[in-house]
Amino acid sequence: ERLPNTVNIENCTFDTTLNNAITIFGFEDNAVINIKNCHFEDVSNALRLSNRTGAKNITVNIENCTCNKWDSNTAYAGFLLLQEYPQG
Repeated sequence: ERLPNTVNIENCTFDTTLNNAITIFGFEDNAVINIKNCHFEDVSNALRLSNRTGAKNITVNIENCTCNKWDSNTAYAGFLLLQEYPQG
């Protein structure tokens, strides 16, 4: 299985979504994730990361992004959600 070592998301607008706008479930060791100049209108979370591969030394850079509204449930509210990948 081939996994990314770099993810670049730039200059995107995400309108209303029923869940997370961006979801990344796996990446290589030392991967870099860059999200820059993005706008999130109404999302559960802007970004969900699930490290199903157990990768190490991951860098996440978030620059100049805005979010108008995210999940109202305090257990999930926020820009970034770190959550286990579903098993089975």
